Amino acid sequence: MIGLSQALRTIRDNFMPLRYPNFRLYLGGQAISLIGTFLQVTAQSWVVWQLTHSEAVLGIVGMLNGLPILFMSAYAGAWIDRLDKRKLLIGTQTGFMLLAFTLAFLVQTNLIQTWHVYLV
Repeated sequence: MIGLSQALRTIRDNFMPLRYPNFRLYLGGQAISLIGTFLQVTAQSWVVWQLTHSEAVLGIVGMLNGLPILFMSAYAGAWIDRLDKRKLLIGTQTGFMLLAFTLAFLVQTNLIQTWHVYLV
């Protein structure tokens, strides 16, 4: 049976990486990025449903979300190893942010069409 002091020590040891400011900054940024990604995927599906009321179109949007991973993951590892990781992360996150803002603008102005969501 585990004693209370050993359990507390285990919990403390699990959070040791948070002592490093750079790791805390990275973890916080990743958390915000992933929450944004989940919200965007949900919003895209909701918008497509409101526009079309079609399960098939929702499936197409889901498929298109997975295609870049399917086709680029085999080559991305070798390519990314040659690039500056910090600049790459900043560039990709900025690109994702601009796409999300574009989608939000199109929805707010009622200009959104299904092909816009396909493209994003």
